[in-house]
Amino acid sequence: SGLAMQTHVVYASHAAQWWLFYIDSADPALLKTRFSADFCTWTDGAPLTLPHTHANEGRNFSVAYADLGGADIVHITFSHLVDASHRYHTHTRAKIAASSITYDAPVQVSAYQTTTSYPIDPDGPVNVVGTDGTVTDLSAWIDEGGGHIDDALAWRSTTPDTGGAWTDAWSAYSLLTYVSNVVNARAVAP
Repeated sequence: SGLAMQTHVVYASHAAQWWLFYIDSADPALLKTRFSADFCTWTDGAPLTLPHTHANEGRNFSVAYADLGGADIVHITFSHLVDASHRYHTHTRAKIAASSITYDAPVQVSAYQTTTSYPIDPDGPVNVVGTDGTVTDLSAWIDEGGGHIDDALAWRSTTPDTGGAWTDAWSAYSLLTYVSNVVNARAVAP
């Protein structure tokens, strides 16, 4: 499953179908999909091949839906824990048409290397597509060392998504929310 602020099920209004995004341990490099017109009968959809494994962690991704330019568009944010020292944040855009989904190539938005002696799991990413088509991804948290934890890093698309061709490029922002404990909660206004 996922965390309360994450979305794993969306309704594609033009396709008139629900789309479920999920992972399972049998395929650690795939994000799988299923779709349904009635929320009762589900059919397998095309999977997304991830650039890094998902580590069997449903809290490591979220999906944002938007009706852009008359098209059903989803944006997928994913945090990958590769090993105790390496984690990556990726983003993938996809277009839903009828009962098919077509993915753009995943883009590595950011890479982190943990310099502390303990592993950090980058769970809890969330994303949103604003009313102007601007996409914002928020990471979970990252240890900056020295006892400070940057509770959220954000990336905003440099160009809005209008439903046609889209440039998958990002500007990074540190939200500078230092906390003494990790808090996996995000609130994002579109």
